[in-house]
Amino acid sequence: MKLINPLPKRALACCGAFFALGIGVAWWLPALAAWIAAGIALVGGASAIGFVGKRRRYLCVMAIAMGIGAIFTIVRMAAMPEAGTTLQGPLSGRVCALPRVGTKSTLIMLQDVRVGEERLRHRVRLYVPPEVGQTVRYGDELWAGQAALRAPSPKRNDGTPDTRLNAWARGAAFDASVDALTIAKRHASPLGLVFALRARMIGALRALLPADVFGTVQGMLFGDTAELDDAWLDAYRATGVSHVLAVSGLHVGIVASAVHVALRPIKKRWLALGLTVAILLLYAAMN
Repeated sequence: MKLINPLPKRALACCGAFFALGIGVAWWLPALAAWIAAGIALVGGASAIGFVGKRRRYLCVMAIAMGIGAIFTIVRMAAMPEAGTTLQGPLSGRVCALPRVGTKSTLIMLQDVRVGEERLRHRVRLYVPPEVGQTVRYGDELWAGQAALRAPSPKRNDGTPDTRLNAWARGAAFDASVDALTIAKRHASPLGLVFALRARMIGALRALLPADVFGTVQGMLFGDTAELDDAWLDAYRATGVSHVLAVSGLHVGIVASAVHVALRPIKKRWLALGLTVAILLLYAAMN
């Protein structure tokens, strides 16, 4: 049976939105209620899709997308350890994301993690002093020695960030903190070269701009607020413009417009379009 031929762009966007809605529903509801909601969305959408008109058929597809998102989230959350679970032992792993250097600590995301003889299926967020994290690169294999790992706790009603939700979104199951670590092995990779280019660009900006301007520009271009002190961050939050320091569609649109103008002399449109897409992908990889 030919259900939809083809899905319009608006319907595809709505399916993505309903998939995200399913993730949110599964996160906030208790496990049993989330399973019920996912089942209703999937069974209801799948059973009604052959008996309704074309427009309502799109709604059925969106309901199915919502159910898939909810089940994806439920299964993933079920594999996460309970809040407060602890592990202890020699910690090692491979850096799988760009280290985030802050004023008080550096956040390093590890995968292929081993704690003693046990291999973890999930990532670990490792916090080290800023001076230690400055030498770490993407792809490095690290040895952190003895470490205590703890599964983050859910959000409390005191205005603090939901560290468990943030960790889950990054695929991390445990947090750990050490004062020193050893780089056991360095690995070269295409993404590592991208991050090296990013570091060179940031170094060039640091040399060209005054210190008080550099922190803002770095935040706007790369979403990195490590060079901004708490007073500046509080000022951005108070004025409601802190979103400019997080890379979003606005930033991508500005970069795309600038690249489009710069490549306007190229007469072959397919070449200009290909270069624009390549530059945007490179910019996305840097962030």
